Amino acid sequence: MSKSRKIILALAVIGFLACVLSLVFYFWNTGRAQRAFDLLDSKRPVLNSAGFTAPERLEEIAEEEERPFNPDCIAWVTIPDTAVNYPVMQREGSNQYYLRRDFYGEYSQSGTPFLDAASDLADPDSPLYIFGHNMKSGTMFADLLRYRSADFCSEHPVIELETAEELRRYEIFAVIETETGTDELGIYDFAEDPARDLAAFCASLQEKALYDTGIQPEGQLLLLITCTNSYDEAGRFFVAAHRVE
Repeated sequence: MSKSRKIILALAVIGFLACVLSLVFYFWNTGRAQRAFDLLDSKRPVLNSAGFTAPERLEEIAEEEERPFNPDCIAWVTIPDTAVNYPVMQREGSNQYYLRRDFYGEYSQSGTPFLDAASDLADPDSPLYIFGHNMKSGTMFADLLRYRSADFCSEHPVIELETAEELRRYEIFAVIETETGTDELGIYDFAEDPARDLAAFCASLQEKALYDTGIQPEGQLLLLITCTNSYDEAGRFFVAAHRVE
């Protein structure tokens, strides 16, 4: 084998090992983040609310973890029998803060699901937009892409949102996939419009939906949003639901 071929082979091996190590680190890092969320799940630390009435619980958890709890945690989102089971954060004036930060505000590749800064959890008329990453390890909002199947949707039709005051349930009425990260659906225009028409906007979502659920939405709008990476540009995946009693 010539010297040049040996060099090329060595570089190829180095590149391959670098890719393997990168994947190992990625899955280790996302697994570590998931374990931290699993620990939080047993506490359900939804703190940022006047309805939270157990300060002794905070003290107990803080002693166990030796870490402060985060008042940015305003809810907990769950889709039963899926991997979606996470705290929901909201940072005043910022939709970037929790993109790559964990529950405690420290760097995390997985980030933490967050409610759009313009959404008002206390306002029953405010549309709620919750963002989360689609991780290759299957964590965070990766399970949302399973809603490409109408059968999966019919088997998992409800999103639960726990606040300090109550457990809310939202019924899924539309699943939409777009090719880019731009606001093709006009969701931000809808949220910022003081004269917004919920019925008309939901009808526009249903027109773009992957399939017909047969559900006519009436209550408060909830959108779970993640990326797809299915196209040349990172697409977006939306699971739209309305609040039910």
